[in-house]
Amino acid sequence: MVKVNICGTGEPLKKTPSDQDGPKKRSTAVAFMYVALAVSVALLLVILTFFIIKSSRLEAEIENVQLKDLQMSSELKKLDMELSKTSSETSAKLKNLEMDLERQDSQIQDMQAKDSEMSLKLSDLEDQLMKVASGRGPKTADVTVMDDFFTIYPDLPDDPDWHSFNGHHYYFSKTTTNWAEANEWCRSRDSYLAVISTSEEKTFISRSMTERSWVGLSDSEAEGIWKWTTGESVQGSFWAKGEPNNDKNSEDCGEIMNNDYLNDSNCEDHKYWVCEKDFVI
Repeated sequence: MVKVNICGTGEPLKKTPSDQDGPKKRSTAVAFMYVALAVSVALLLVILTFFIIKSSRLEAEIENVQLKDLQMSSELKKLDMELSKTSSETSAKLKNLEMDLERQDSQIQDMQAKDSEMSLKLSDLEDQLMKVASGRGPKTADVTVMDDFFTIYPDLPDDPDWHSFNGHHYYFSKTTTNWAEANEWCRSRDSYLAVISTSEEKTFISRSMTERSWVGLSDSEAEGIWKWTTGESVQGSFWAKGEPNNDKNSEDCGEIMNNDYLNDSNCEDHKYWVCEKDFVI
């Protein structure tokens, strides 16, 4: 564009430096705007990409959580079913136990009733025996009373060689044999080698026998573990001082001595023996 000289000279005006710099400034500003726009777009793309990636990860985590939730729900259902089954089985067992207890209670009541009846009969028979013994009862009643007595109590030994003590009966042998044969002899007569449970019983046996005798005691199952033939353990205070000592490593059977104490001895030795029989009513 040509500027006219307003002074009227007709000569065109020369362009000033400021007029020449104007287009350059405008182009620079436009370029800066484009660069800023490009940077903004790039930044938006980066942010969008980040959010897309983050969103994908969150979706994957959500799916994993949902999957775990389903698995836990399935396991909880299985546990619930198992608990229900266990509860049902337990209830059934409890009912069976209750029925068993009721049957046992009924049996106990029956036994108590029979025991009361037997006690009355025993008392009556004892009265009759006392009358016969004192001469106040009829002489013809002797045999009848004794027959009735042994009919009611068939397990009571009527052999005079059997001695009674605290509801048990004891036989003291008149010959000797080894422990195994003595044990078999007792068993063949519905009894067993004596099992000593109390100090009173131990004293009774030792004072009733004439010589040291076999009793139902051995450590044949396990060396040093002494048990009665019934499976019970022996009281330590029952042993004589220093016993059992397993002399010569050959003493595995028990005897009772005249001094009221127990001793271990060789099972093959020949000794007297003591049988014991329970008084079963």
